Amino acid sequence: MWSAGSRYGDADPVPAEPGRLVAAFVGSVPAAVTATWPALAAVLAADSVDPARVWYPPGAHWTDQRDDLKRFDEPFAFFVGTSGMHLAEGPQRRLQPLPDPTAPDQSLPIIRKEDLGKGSESGR
Repeated sequence: MWSAGSRYGDADPVPAEPGRLVAAFVGSVPAAVTATWPALAAVLAADSVDPARVWYPPGAHWTDQRDDLKRFDEPFAFFVGTSGMHLAEGPQRRLQPLPDPTAPDQSLPIIRKEDLGKGSESGR
């Protein structure tokens, strides 16, 4: 590490003290920013979600994945059922937000074509 004096002048290099530097950085960050760090850590952690469940929104329940992969891979119903549309007639389709990054359950609801006539409520 250098200071302006050590890089461009005769001053000695600044000793690297990671603990002190990290503490100085953390102390300089506003509380509103540090409040987001748990969510950031959850998003960046490789083990936050089971990799086998990272999938384009499925069209069937996870237990049906083995039996009917084609149906399982039909995400259209999810997008129709969670579009946030308010229809003049029929069930309202609420917008589906993503789970809070720190929530232990990161799954989204399973919406099948047959669920669309019932609104956007369905199981996970």
